[in-house]
Amino acid sequence: MKYLIIIVFTVSVNCFLPSQTQTKSEKAQDRWTTLYVYCFAMYNAWTEVTTVTDNKDGTVRILVEGVNPCGGRKFITDKLLKKCIQGQLYRSAQNDCKGTGTAADYYGAQKFQWCPTDDESCDSSGDADVNKSPAGNSCDKDMTANRKWQIFDTYPLNQKNINEFINRDEIPKEFFWINLAPTSRTSQAGVTYLSNIDAILFRNKSSMQFLLCSK
Repeated sequence: MKYLIIIVFTVSVNCFLPSQTQTKSEKAQDRWTTLYVYCFAMYNAWTEVTTVTDNKDGTVRILVEGVNPCGGRKFITDKLLKKCIQGQLYRSAQNDCKGTGTAADYYGAQKFQWCPTDDESCDSSGDADVNKSPAGNSCDKDMTANRKWQIFDTYPLNQKNINEFINRDEIPKEFFWINLAPTSRTSQAGVTYLSNIDAILFRNKSSMQFLLCSK
């Protein structure tokens, strides 16, 4: 019985280990085949990786990529945000947004209306008409870093992606306007807390809200 167990064990091991008679080339080929099968099986096992880069020019880049166990990468989003809220003054030497005001008024952060008439007259294909919407016009006329800006669009960022960006005392803990696709809420526009951008609410378009511009 003892010898039978030894024989069975030896046969089992040989089924899963490379044969000692294999050439180096054959063993290498087996390793590559095993790796290929593993990577094929794990192809959809993506982990989301976020990189937040302060460009030191008044802008912040948020890059979100998917990475799988075999080193594969796929693009998810590459979004550029203004470092400062509209109304704040960027200080290049300190690389902050404290060029005016105090902590009591979030360093000069201002509020804007989406539309003074509280209707669709300031809309353009569901977004803010930059010639009629005070909020849309503020972002459109902004020339920070010599770039073109629009009202912050959260998609496809989520709370995990943006946490590092909002972890500053210059960021108001109040509602911000956000760009949304056209909705049936003709007299309302989307708002969110940057500290909880996964929750989108609606407010009258004539209400005053803070404004963050993105690209």
